[in-house]
Amino acid sequence: MDETLHPDMDDQVRAARALKFARIEDDELNALDVYQQQAAEYDLPAPTKGQLWYYGLGLTGEAGEVADKLKKTYRVGGVVNERDIALELGDVLWYLATIARMLNMTLSEVARMNVEKLESRMQRGTVFGSGDNR
Repeated sequence: MDETLHPDMDDQVRAARALKFARIEDDELNALDVYQQQAAEYDLPAPTKGQLWYYGLGLTGEAGEVADKLKKTYRVGGVVNERDIALELGDVLWYLATIARMLNMTLSEVARMNVEKLESRMQRGTVFGSGDNR
């Protein structure tokens, strides 16, 4: 287990992680927004275009393909094919970018909100809890 995520970590480790998160550069996050703009060029044709439910199902389907490739690899004791997984993760990213765009959010906004949520949970020692509002 990564001890930097453990709820019993000392204050010095906590402070170092908080500083690391605070240093995320806008340029790093803006790359996500550039991808999101490029991904919009490959949106689906009507009648599915603009149907949020359709993109949500696509996201879960692609995430399922990632999980299935990992499952099959571990079932046979093989080596993970990183390229295959990366290609499926790209499909997950496309659906994520599209859903965020449909909700008038940028991927950088989503990423920042997620880091803030994780940092808050870590500071409160609730990273390992369950539920959305921990």
